[in-house]
Amino acid sequence: MAVLHNVGAQIEKIDQQILNLIEQRVALWQEAVEEDPEALTAEHDAEAILFWVSEAEHRGFDEAGAERVGKAVISLCRKMGES
Repeated sequence: MAVLHNVGAQIEKIDQQILNLIEQRVALWQEAVEEDPEALTAEHDAEAILFWVSEAEHRGFDEAGAERVGKAVISLCRKMGES
């Protein structure tokens, strides 16, 4: 049981790091849009998604899943930028 608790704590720590990185990405996205509202276009989003898929393939991850995660992160950045 102690091993499972330790694994759970490690996973929670990683999840916190992921959320911190997303928070940093949102802040950078907002900063870029404040400086130039046309800075991050649909073309930029498409390039970012291609990056996610390419990295997933390189790392042996499910590419469709990585694409969904990338799209969700971009969507979150856009939604947070609107508020």
